[in-house]
Amino acid sequence: MRNLLAWVMLLSGVIACSKPEIPEQPPLNTDKAFTSFSFKSANNSLALLRDLRCSISGDTIFGRVPYLTTLDSMVASFSVNGVLVQVEEKTQLSDVSYINFKSPVTYTVYAEDGTSRNYTVILTQLNGLPIVSIDTKDRNPVNSKEEYREGEMKIIADGRTESDYTGKMQIRGRGNSTWDMPKKPYRIKLNSKASVLGMPADKDWVLLANYADKTLMRNRIAFSVSEIFAPSYTPRGQFVDLFLNGEYMGNYFLTEHMKVADNRIKLSESSDEDTGFLLEVDARLDEDNWFYTPRGIPVCIKSPDADDISNEQLRFITDYVNKTEAAIYSDNFGDPENGFRKYIDEESFIKWYWVNELMKNNDAVFFSSVFMYKDRGGKLSLGPVWDFDISSGNVNYNDNYDPPGWWIRASRWIDRLFEDPEFKKKAKSMWIQAQPQLSNIAAMADKYAQQLKYSQQQNFEKWNILDTGVWPNLVVLGSYENEVQYLKYWLDKRAKWISAEISNDD
Repeated sequence: MRNLLAWVMLLSGVIACSKPEIPEQPPLNTDKAFTSFSFKSANNSLALLRDLRCSISGDTIFGRVPYLTTLDSMVASFSVNGVLVQVEEKTQLSDVSYINFKSPVTYTVYAEDGTSRNYTVILTQLNGLPIVSIDTKDRNPVNSKEEYREGEMKIIADGRTESDYTGKMQIRGRGNSTWDMPKKPYRIKLNSKASVLGMPADKDWVLLANYADKTLMRNRIAFSVSEIFAPSYTPRGQFVDLFLNGEYMGNYFLTEHMKVADNRIKLSESSDEDTGFLLEVDARLDEDNWFYTPRGIPVCIKSPDADDISNEQLRFITDYVNKTEAAIYSDNFGDPENGFRKYIDEESFIKWYWVNELMKNNDAVFFSSVFMYKDRGGKLSLGPVWDFDISSGNVNYNDNYDPPGWWIRASRWIDRLFEDPEFKKKAKSMWIQAQPQLSNIAAMADKYAQQLKYSQQQNFEKWNILDTGVWPNLVVLGSYENEVQYLKYWLDKRAKWISAEISNDD
């Protein structure tokens, strides 16, 4: 017994002196990431027709609702690696919490170790482009090029829900052959001057439909090319999605209306006979005042308009244009004092020429949409550029579908000007100077195609023509991507042909 007690006491001491082993604790988890983010129509029955799955790219979560709706009270569904999700320090539960998504929303995901990561959730409506919504009074149809309809226009610049502009306005149709197409172009006159999508304030705007141009971008590219040559004015514009009386009408190019104004074609106007004049070569003679030059060029007087122009001013500008033409075709037309340079702004002619020649613009051979202006006391200038939907291979006649071949250079006035060695030399120099920027024209088209990524899909769901020939299409390529690729190929081949030709010019 005495020995047993000793052993027990010894064992107890050993146990007492041994430290118990404490299991090693794993480190706190650092995971803090959304693995999915969506909006279920079952949770958002007033806002969504079907489930909306969002994409996660870095710290940005993006969702596109392909129609107009309300985003002010939406329930998100998400899965997450983390222990807590908050918005403005308020805990968020998947399929439960309501949030206003009219503006970007910042979510914070917390890890077990207390670290966090922020995500910005951006919802856009329709296609991410600015939305122009026009409602006419009593929802009257816009079915005339002469009669305006009263209405109200709202513009949502960021494709969400907050209106960036709301104002009373009038709308009518516009265009010539384009007005006869199913997708109509429109002219807009605001009741009060306003800045639209960052463009300088004015009342007058245009919505170009680009129905026959399946890339939707030929006018936009032409304006960008014009900006490379830097004339005194190039119309500004932006791609938009248009709703008219609640109906989606497709992708449009909202641009400035061609007019005399401080932020557009800036001219000095006066009651004297030599005032500022805006003219358009237009075979359709759509203005009240017009005349033909001796060589048959149809010239319409757009400003001053018929109500404001005096007989003296009408005689003055008619005489000036006719004298210009006479000087161009005179025997001593290159004379610096009495030849064509006495009457025209040579640089403006060359800048206008290169934009239209590069695009091989079908109607720009002094047939239509050729604008000219003369400031008070100044010379006749050519421009601004306008109307390129049937250019760049998008035409099946006049051989203008073929990238090689001079086109504008063979037109009246221009053909004669290129007979002058100095004019030809200046034109060559201007083309060469522009080459570094013109070499990026394919990238320019890719950039616009990316902007139109979703809008073109919606547009061609509305206007199902990618597999259909539309006047005056040369090719029917079956997809938007093929249309853009064709345009890029055509312009690249055209630019290379021009460069090769002028390298051989004397």
